[in-house]
Amino acid sequence: MLGSSDVEDIIVMLLSCDYIGKWEKFISDNEHTFSDGCSDCDYSHPQYALFERFSSLVDDQIKECCTKVGYSTSSFHQACRDSMDGPNKGNDAAGIFCTLVVASTEFETFADIMSDKNKKKYFFQILESWRISLHKQRK
Repeated sequence: MLGSSDVEDIIVMLLSCDYIGKWEKFISDNEHTFSDGCSDCDYSHPQYALFERFSSLVDDQIKECCTKVGYSTSSFHQACRDSMDGPNKGNDAAGIFCTLVVASTEFETFADIMSDKNKKKYFFQILESWRISLHKQRK
């Protein structure tokens, strides 16, 4: 069973500069695929393909971090679902992380982040401030 400290260990790894930096690089390298300020757009195959690549990147990083601490990704995903649906409903570390990351791996949210520079900046500011906060809590 994956305990809350194990989940936090995985989340701290995922929020490291290396992983978040890869997300930022991927998004900045590919933002031209989405037009700025596009709302209610008809999206094309290249945009959906890009979304699939981003989702795979996130999934691969989750798998890598889970492997490092000796847990399966299914255990991690279940712990995240439990924290999102449990009595705290997303108010603990796993719930907050899952809410942010799950949202970014849903196509509409991904497209929104990709097509709006301010939302993109805000998304990464949230992740960075949360990374710093978790780091301070764990000292």
